[in-house]
Amino acid sequence: MLQKKCMEGEIMGKKRFGISIDEDLTDKLDKLSKALSTDRSAIVEDAIRGVIAEHSHYLYEHECKGIMILVYSEGKGCSIFVRQLIEDFKDIIQFSSHYHTGNNCTEVFFISGNSFRIRDLHSEAKKRKDISVRYLPISEIR
Repeated sequence: MLQKKCMEGEIMGKKRFGISIDEDLTDKLDKLSKALSTDRSAIVEDAIRGVIAEHSHYLYEHECKGIMILVYSEGKGCSIFVRQLIEDFKDIIQFSSHYHTGNNCTEVFFISGNSFRIRDLHSEAKKRKDISVRYLPISEIR
């Protein structure tokens, strides 16, 4: 596909903007783009698309279902934090399962309820920097 450059330096249908990211992250991005035979912009655009797909349903209130996955290291007080999350959000956590994967713990929640309440759970879980959190709305599974 040919891309026409506009007088302002923009590519038709695309908008150029600058971001600042950590040097180590830039190095990893460069290695990944080389391994995938693509450019950084394509990888960043794909990542942004994924974040929007994962989080856009939080913008409007509705009932939804999904799966939330939390991964954390054992022995850092995370299990107490996660148990408290389960207690605080038991109205939307329909099921939870705990797995040990090497030195990590993986917690899987099946969630059903108000999207704003799910957003609150997601935000609360992400407050801990040592816990990786992903939420996948079931409607997004294809």
